[in-house]
Amino acid sequence: MNFFPRITLTGSYMRLSEVEQDARLAQFGLGAQILNQYSLSASLAVPISDYVLRISQGYAAASHSETAKKLEVQAEALKIAADAKISFFNWVGLKGLVVVRDEAVSQAKAHLVDAQRTFEVGLLSRADVLRLEAQVANAEQLLSEAQATLLVADEQIRIALGAAAQGRPLTVGIDVMTGSVAAQPPAQPLPTLQEEAFSKRLEIRALDETLYSLKKSEQLTRAGYFPRLDAVADVTYANPNQRIFPAREEFDLTWAAGARATWVLNDIATTAAASAEASARTAQVAEQKALLRDGLRMEVAQAYTDVSKAARSIETAERQLAAAVEAMRVKSELFRAGRATSTDLVDSEREVTTARLLQLNARVGALVAKTRLDHALGRDANVVK
Repeated sequence: MNFFPRITLTGSYMRLSEVEQDARLAQFGLGAQILNQYSLSASLAVPISDYVLRISQGYAAASHSETAKKLEVQAEALKIAADAKISFFNWVGLKGLVVVRDEAVSQAKAHLVDAQRTFEVGLLSRADVLRLEAQVANAEQLLSEAQATLLVADEQIRIALGAAAQGRPLTVGIDVMTGSVAAQPPAQPLPTLQEEAFSKRLEIRALDETLYSLKKSEQLTRAGYFPRLDAVADVTYANPNQRIFPAREEFDLTWAAGARATWVLNDIATTAAASAEASARTAQVAEQKALLRDGLRMEVAQAYTDVSKAARSIETAERQLAAAVEAMRVKSELFRAGRATSTDLVDSEREVTTARLLQLNARVGALVAKTRLDHALGRDANVVK
């Protein structure tokens, strides 16, 4: 509001005391004293210098500061969204862990049935059967632990979503094990991705807006070095009007207009201090931007490496799983024929379970790495408007 013309309305009434007049003044016919004074006045002041030196800079500083705050809010929302997606994928990993553990139990039970049949025909010792029974018990224990962990994770997801505690069961909704997008390594080189992050990340854009706002604030502060120029006008409707001579007891309207220059020399010192402080704030934000760029470089590099490793991990885990499944099939046939021990069969079961867990972790890890890379590059910026 300081940049708007200032309009002041004033109304007054004054009762004056009677004073003794010099008898020599009577010859001039001044008449009787006027003891009641009424006045209505309106004054206008237009800050011309502010329009030149302050208003555009102040508006620009405020606009860019507002934009910076909005970008900061959006950046925080994107970070929360990325963290939520990662939490969801971790929950999916726990769901997959339960499935793998359940498959391990079914697998161990099937081998136990084969062992009991082989034992009945005298091709297997009682110790081999007991070893497989222990394997079933161990698999069931691991399944129970995985289910307990998933129960806690379910509650965490429900709390995060604001869902009812006893609502409908949570479902995955995505095919984790067959997705191909997350398994692809980045096509662009690392420097290209880092430049993409510098141009898209809202944190960088927010600091750019803040820097522009602070630079405009510096210009606004330096306006204190110059004199202040105001256009002024005044209208008076008074009885008696001081502009009328000789005074008469009736209302008269008069006006005045002009310009007023004001230069408070003490303001030069305070302006210098304020300008130095504003420059320091600008330099501080510039350093924050440099630090943020360095941090983004490392964040992109880490996410880039994680996605590349995840793609290789998926390929390796799938080859390992295929080999482990085939090895277990062969060991099972040998076991049923009495040419392999229960130890061999338990080891092959453990290798298959380990390979399945590695495949699951690789797939979930790829989704997590892809989410982190998209956030690091600012590709999720279109999610929040």
